[in-house]
Amino acid sequence: MNILHVIASPSPGGIESYVKDLAIQLAESGQRVHIGFLESARDAGTSQNFERKFLQELEAAGVSFFFVGHISRWWIWHGIFKIRKYVNANRIDLYHSHLTYGIFFGALVPVPRVYTHHSINMRVNDVVFAIA
Repeated sequence: MNILHVIASPSPGGIESYVKDLAIQLAESGQRVHIGFLESARDAGTSQNFERKFLQELEAAGVSFFFVGHISRWWIWHGIFKIRKYVNANRIDLYHSHLTYGIFFGALVPVPRVYTHHSINMRVNDVVFAIA
């Protein structure tokens, strides 16, 4: 299976560590795994050294990654088109977002979509989840 996970950035955090570990385990089991980051550590204001090590671990495990772009926080269509293009170019079979923005980014992808909400605090209206 060819799986794309979408998270905020390659930064220290629970979701980020979980998805990195999950992606590495999936890759070791023979799955093709990709991670799309909304933004870089620099854009997120977190450790660039941590990001460097994070990305090295992904590369060593054969996990592909790319950056959607910080601009997508304000220009949602940029994220939608970038994700759709990546999904089509890489023949993704499953789109899994761990980020609310990712619900919107995945709205036009032609594959099954999964959204995992990792916080108890809902910052969006329930109508958004109809897209997922």
